[in-house]
Amino acid sequence: MVYLANRFGKDTPNGICIDLALSQETLAAMVGKPRQRINRLLKQWEETEWLSVKYREVTIRQIGELESFGNDML
Repeated sequence: MVYLANRFGKDTPNGICIDLALSQETLAAMVGKPRQRINRLLKQWEETEWLSVKYREVTIRQIGELESFGNDML
């Protein structure tokens, strides 16, 4: 997610907005994890307010938290 933010994100007042048409299936394939794991993480990160998810859009509110999470823990 941090890679996508750095590569495709746009700074907004609410955080870094990634406006890409990526499904959870595609995100899962990109990181080599099951879609269900990605779904759980997105929900968990929304609950902790690290990010918000809308149709075709993810806004990262706490990029530092996601960076410290790291891909190895996905």
